[in-house]
Amino acid sequence: MNNLQENLMKADSVYWAVQNRIKLIGAAEFTMEGHQYMEEIMRDPSDEKAIMKGAQAGITTAFMIDAIHGMIHGLFPQGVIYYFPTERAVT
Repeated sequence: MNNLQENLMKADSVYWAVQNRIKLIGAAEFTMEGHQYMEEIMRDPSDEKAIMKGAQAGITTAFMIDAIHGMIHGLFPQGVIYYFPTERAVT
């Protein structure tokens, strides 16, 4: 891996996830295919993000990959917190 690739891996969670062939539940591989809109969301540098979305949009997966990438590469030295709604809140 050359220096450019290393810098891209550290700076870009989308590039990192695709190049590392991140495995999802059920042995599926993370891909942007069919979810190209997530690239802009994942690359948004905002500290806080709020997204209105429908079910199965892939946003939760994108946020989790972005958070894991940031922790691995030291982008979030304070850590990451991710809130999930309770079952009662979504039924």
